[in-house]
Parts: sequence; structure tokens; C-alpha cells
Amino acid sequence: DGHASERVVEKIVELTGDVAHKDAVIVQSKSAAGMLSLLYDKYHEYPLEPRKIVFVNDHGRSFACNPKYITQALLGIHSDLDIVWLAANDTMQVPDGVRIVPYNPEQAIREVATARVIVNNCMWFSGFVKRADQYYIQTWHGSLGIKKIEKNVQILTEDESWTKFAQQNS
Repeated sequence: DGHASERVVEKIVELTGDVAHKDAVIVQSKSAAGMLSLLYDKYHEYPLEPRKIVFVNDHGRSFACNPKYITQALLGIHSDLDIVWLAANDTMQVPDGVRIVPYNPEQAIREVATARVIVNNCMWFSGFVKRADQYYIQTWHGSLGIKKIEKNVQILTEDESWTKFAQQNS
């Protein structure tokens, strides 16, 4: 949907400016690998790069879907952003102005841990810890109301505010 992509782009543009810090959201998996958590800890010591946006589509398999269209829109209006795509293979074709980084734990986590904005449409690395001054945009698409994804499945079944939100937006 073109209008939805435009709204996401507007929000990303807003977020890459000076933004007040928010409380940290810590997302932990019961099966989180210790190595991944250690890598996040290591790279959280690095400074946040306010103009960096990391994109992931289908675990780095292709330049496609909502992240692709958001990237294209951003490239059309901002040339000073560091737009990073995590790629599972070296054959991914991306437009000029996009930096490709291998979708492997060390390099990918470094990019993710230092980005202002992360745009993703798939499940995330175990042990992902979002910094207080980062924004995570999940672009999974679906129909028939709110789709239970990532670590929100339990929240959606227990939190009355989600039910109220869903009823207002259905």
C-alpha cells in the first residue's frame, strides 16, 4: 500500500532527527544464544549512528516487500542516510545508495546495535536487545486484524489495551 509506505517513511524521517530518549525495550528469547547476547552487549558500547537505518527482508534473502519500497522512497528524498541491507547471499541487487552487509551474526548485530532505525519483516535474532534510543519497525503484512508476531504473542492475549486498539481499528 503506497499510503502506508509513505507514513512509515515520514516516521523514519522524523526518527532520524533529534528524538527524546525512550525507555529500553528488552526482547529476550528463552532459547537466546549466549553468543548473540554477548555480541549485542559488545556493540551497544559503540555509539548509535543517528542517520543509519538497517533493513531486513525475509532473513536477508531478497531486496523485496515493504522494506524495499520504504528504502526506495527514502532514497528518493534523502541522500544523506546510511541505508544498510542485511543480505544472506552476495547476489542481492540493491539500488545505488544502499550498503549491503552480510547477514551473519557478528556483522549484522554490529549494524543493528548501532542503527537509529531498524526495519524488519521477519523474526529477529535471538537475544535482540533494542537500545533506548532506537526504533524498531516491524513490517510483516497480513490481514484479518492484528497478526501475532515476534515476542508480542503473549502480550496480545493478555493486555486489554491491545483488544481495545484492535476493536477501534477493525
